[in-house]
Amino acid sequence: MDFNTIDWNALWEEAADHSNWDTRSQKDLWDQRAGSFSKRISRVADDREQLDKDDYISKMLERIEIKPEWSVLDIGCGPGTLTIPLARKVKSITALDISSEMLKHLKINADINKLNNINYLVSSWQDAFTENKLGEYDVVIASRSLMSLDMKGAISNINFITRHVAYITFPVIHLPLDFEVYRAIGRNGKKHAPYI
Repeated sequence: MDFNTIDWNALWEEAADHSNWDTRSQKDLWDQRAGSFSKRISRVADDREQLDKDDYISKMLERIEIKPEWSVLDIGCGPGTLTIPLARKVKSITALDISSEMLKHLKINADINKLNNINYLVSSWQDAFTENKLGEYDVVIASRSLMSLDMKGAISNINFITRHVAYITFPVIHLPLDFEVYRAIGRNGKKHAPYI
């Protein structure tokens, strides 16, 4: 089969139909996890290695190109894992999360870090796009948060509101094809980072 003729969005939709995730039904789950996620953020200054045990955060921050005058949208920001360090370096950042508890913890973390350039938006990213709650941003980040049945549409929406660059990462071990992806890149054991 020719790689260029594969309908990747159709494959994604088929795999998503057989998975058990739906971001709209996940609000309660993320509200419950907010406290434990926030504890990790509060340890940043004291124990960076413990916080970033799989090196994901440091690798993401190394790759994200930003300028002081730029605006950033962090989709699925949680308690501020990327929002807090980026807010120190940019003009403004919009923190979007479906969980009001996550945003509550983010506000606390922002206050601790004396940051006042963060805008908070409680919404699923799907509703934020559909209801035109978002403007344009120099940088858009969807860090392990972009679950959608229509991935092509989701990426098109992100592209539409991005002036310079978008960074999208996906968690691994959550979707039906993940372990096939692991095998394809030579990761056969269980001791590996949970992202590609």
